[in-house]
Amino acid sequence: MKRKLVIINSVGAIIILAYLALLGVNAFKSGYPWSVLCYNCKRCNPVCVLGIDPQGFIAAAYSSDPNVYIYTTNVRLKLHDAMDIDPGMEIIANGEKTTPAAALGKIGLDPDMEVISYRVRARDAAVFCLDCGACEKACPLSLPISTIARDLKKDGVFRGK
Repeated sequence: MKRKLVIINSVGAIIILAYLALLGVNAFKSGYPWSVLCYNCKRCNPVCVLGIDPQGFIAAAYSSDPNVYIYTTNVRLKLHDAMDIDPGMEIIANGEKTTPAAALGKIGLDPDMEVISYRVRARDAAVFCLDCGACEKACPLSLPISTIARDLKKDGVFRGK
């Protein structure tokens, strides 16, 4: 019985180490190896005036995927602009969560109607980022979070790619 537990624990430890190694490799590929240091304390969230989840930029960096959807709960834009940016983003229109494609198609809302973003790709959220640095000031590790947004704002990809 003890031998089985040792084997199970060993296999579990190997799986965890492999996963952490994969995260580290992806973080290096994105150009932000420090992104694995974030421990998701969420202190950066309440300080963003646009309601962008700065930890989402970090998650995009350590997964090396600028298309990770992150929360942006206070970006207001016209429905047709939201459709141009990403037809699959989540928005709040008339008090309901939907996508720009559904709001224009099925629901038939006015394209000039103002909507509020809810979930946006990291590369698109970076365009909205004001680069005020409030997220970095709130971070207990002083991680340079806004550098990810600045990098993505340029061309929507990480510099390491």
